[in-house]
Amino acid sequence: MEGENDGDIEANGASEKLAPLYGRNVPVTVFIDRATGCDNIQGITKPAIRRLTRRGGVKRISGLIYEETRGVLKIFLEHVIRDSVTYTEHAKRKTVTALDVVYALKRSGRTLYGFGA
Repeated sequence: MEGENDGDIEANGASEKLAPLYGRNVPVTVFIDRATGCDNIQGITKPAIRRLTRRGGVKRISGLIYEETRGVLKIFLEHVIRDSVTYTEHAKRKTVTALDVVYALKRSGRTLYGFGA
């Protein structure tokens, strides 16, 4: 049932991809809003990125930093969300809890305190 575009399956506005999970291909459904074609990563605004850099001690920011930051953030969130959903599915739940995110961050070596465990 796979098409020509490398493991993508499309039906009724949903794009289903085969995501590698510990050496196995597991179908993951991703819903895309085709009417607007909007990319949600643009919701991370320039002022928000500027505030984060200020907190990190940066005084002056190049204009190219904004898109680069959005790209890095998107990759980071994809990894954390994928691991969080894996914990949720293993527990046979449909709701991702704060502990799922904490465990996913701990697995990637970024321990987060204050949300349990």
